[in-house]
Formats: sequence, structure tokens, C-alpha cells
Amino acid sequence: MEAARAGRGIRGVLRVLARHRPGTACVVDRRRGLLAWTGKRPAAATVAALGRGEPVPGLAAFPIVATGADAWLVVEGDPAGLPAEQRTAVEQAVAFVAIELQRDLAVRESERRFAAELFDLIAAGEAQLAAASARLEAFDLAPRDPLVAVVAEVGDQERGIAAVERLLREDGVRSATAVKGVQLVAVLPWTGDPEGLAGLARRVREALGDGAAVGVGGVAAGVAELRRSLIEAQQACHFARRRPGGFAVHAEVGSHALLLALQDEGVLRAFRDTLLRPLAEHDARRHTELVRTLERFLESGGAYQATAEALHVHVNTLRGRLARIEALTGRSLADMESRVDFFIALRSRADQPSRRASTGLLRASAASSGTRSTASARRPRASASSPRAAAASASA
Repeated sequence: MEAARAGRGIRGVLRVLARHRPGTACVVDRRRGLLAWTGKRPAAATVAALGRGEPVPGLAAFPIVATGADAWLVVEGDPAGLPAEQRTAVEQAVAFVAIELQRDLAVRESERRFAAELFDLIAAGEAQLAAASARLEAFDLAPRDPLVAVVAEVGDQERGIAAVERLLREDGVRSATAVKGVQLVAVLPWTGDPEGLAGLARRVREALGDGAAVGVGGVAAGVAELRRSLIEAQQACHFARRRPGGFAVHAEVGSHALLLALQDEGVLRAFRDTLLRPLAEHDARRHTELVRTLERFLESGGAYQATAEALHVHVNTLRGRLARIEALTGRSLADMESRVDFFIALRSRADQPSRRASTGLLRASAASSGTRSTASARRPRASASSPRAAAASASA
């Protein structure tokens, strides 16, 4: 019991076990991978197999129950051939590792709520900069230092968080990471050149595996610019879904989408309604297709014949529809400024789900209190504003 009483964690339990049973021993979690080991570090393929619950020749895996996670204490040898004294030592180690895992889970649950609140404070803008700064400091992130945001989409979000957490921890990088909606969001310090952001995106994508999409925002000069970096990362992630390799940085997203995402939804709605509502209402009353016609016309670059063929109508019919559009909106389609306005209005309507994701990712609301998140790499320092002290004392 000496390791548990001394608060030495899982590594301490394994060191005590090594006195009674020399050789390699480790603890493997299904989602978080290798948590601790003594002796020779197991190979990555061995850890992966153990994490899937598969038997590995020469190793005995003992399940750790009542921890809220799938984990095993693994030792060298055949479980049936262990001497009674060694088997008793292993069974006691399993019990104390379970205690340590439950303690760790309590701390991480508190940190999840703490990290979720951080992103809500960032979303609140200038009014909450002081609070957001204090929260960043609790995660050992300096609010005045350069920071960068990462957004990822992955099928298994819990496994994804664990993978990113493990990557950053092994690199010694401090961070706060959360699951917001369908996306994984992270903030971490950045001291390298902006050109190195592509390497960060690639490494996160490799850690998450095939099928994931990763976007990295631009470097924020402190907490005041974090909202922009998060939106840039979200747009880069959206772009990465359609790109070979599955990752992108904000500098590669040179389109109207980023400008639209930075605008207030109320302003966009008013702009969109001014231009498109007369057409939509006409379509509803007369069963016409003026909105669709306008969209196809702009997509073709104003080519009459190509637009008419796409709509399966005669060119004269198309000209009549375009004239009706001009009459209803008071805009001339021969004017480039009007064409740009129509294009932005149409795209703001088509991109609403993407903008809602980026806005929801950053908006503070009561519903966000149930959002799952986690802190990775280095846990927040124990302080009056950090959950670590409270969680640790509650589990003691």
C-alpha cells in the first residue's frame, strides 16, 4: 500500500510490484494507450494489440475493473504459471492501480468542465478577456504569448482526444483541448515560424488516423486574437475534409468562407434577406426557379448558354428569368458589384451549417456546460481557480 499512500500514482504502484516480481510490467488503456511501465517499454504494436484486448504471447493481462475505462495491468509470463506469492502481488497491484485510475478520472472530469468554460470565455469576446486570461494561466498557458488553435473532426471523439493528448504530452506541449459539437478543439502555445503550422497539422492528422480532418488557424498574438484563430482553424478543417491528406492550415483557405464565418449571423441574415427574399417569395407563389437560376448563372461565370443547358431551358427563357430577377431586386446582373453581392448572399445561405458549427464552437451558452472536453499534456496548476486541487482532495 506504500505507493498508494504516498500518492506516487500508477508508476509508483508498478515500481513496488517490480520488487516482488521483476520484469516488464505496464498499464494499458483502450483509448489512451500506454499509461505507465517498468522495465523495457513495450513496442507500439504490442500496446495496440493489448489495447484491443487481444492476447499477446509471453504477456499476461489482468483487467482493471470499476475504473470507468477499459484498462489492463500487463506483466511478463503465463498467468497460470505465476507462483502464489507473485500472483497475490499482481492482484493487489491491480486493486491499487484501479484506485489511481479512479483518482485520475476524477481530476480529468473536473478539467473537462474547466476547459469547456475556457472556450466559452473566449467566445464572449472582449468583455471576458480578463477571465479568459486567468483561465489560460490555470492551464499553464501565458495569455500574452503566441497561441494557435487546432480543430479536428474524427469518428471516435474520445479516442481522438486521447490521441491528441498523448501526442502533445510526449512532445512536452501544454494545451487545453475540448470536444465541441462534432469537432475537437485545442489551443496551445506556438513559438515556431508560421510555416511550421503545416507540420503540426500533419502530425495531429497522423495521430488521429485515416478519416480524420485537421485544420490549424493562424498564430494569435495572445488571448485577444484566439477567437479569430479558432474560426480560421474551423474553416481550414472544413477545407481539409475535401483535400488529400486530410489536413490544412488557414493560409491555404483563401476564400469568402472565412470572411463569412467572421461576420455576425444577424448582419448576414439581413443582407441575405434583402437580396434573396423577393426571389424566394416569388418562387413560392409562382412555382418558379429564380433562386436556382441565379445560382446557376453565377456559377457559370455569367455564361448564358451553359446556364440554359444546366437548367434544361431555352436561352430566351433564361433571359426572361434574369430580367425578372433584376426587376424584383432592383439590381443589374451586368454590374460586377451586384453579381458579387448575389454570390455572397447565396453562399451565406449554403454555408449556414458550416458557420453554425464555427459559431457554436465558440459561443458561450448554458448548453455548453454539458460539453465533453479535456485538458492535455500538462494539467492546470493547483489553485483556487483550478479544479485540480478540488478534484484531488475529493478523491483522497
